[in-house]
Amino acid sequence: MGLDDTVNLERLATAFEKIATALDRLATIEHDKFVKQYPPEREKRAAEISKPSDDKREQFSDKPSKEWLEETEAAVPSRFQQKFDKQAAEGAKEPAAAPRRRTTPVH
Repeated sequence: MGLDDTVNLERLATAFEKIATALDRLATIEHDKFVKQYPPEREKRAAEISKPSDDKREQFSDKPSKEWLEETEAAVPSRFQQKFDKQAAEGAKEPAAAPRRRTTPVH
């Protein structure tokens, strides 16, 4: 083997070492990307079921309670009830007149 062959083999060995180092770094970078994109699964916890009491459920509900409705209806009659009572009182005195209509003669 001549001197030229020895130099060429050393150059090849050095090139292969640099390629191996670059591939190792590339594999490390790709592994880190993979770990970020697909993290390991976490340990699953048992489900917790919480049932709030009826008092809290009613407190935060949009629906009015029966007690509140009874109190407000007893305190103030509704405007519809007032109007109905007024019409009933007027209707008992005299019947409502028929509305006037325009008529056109037909020949």
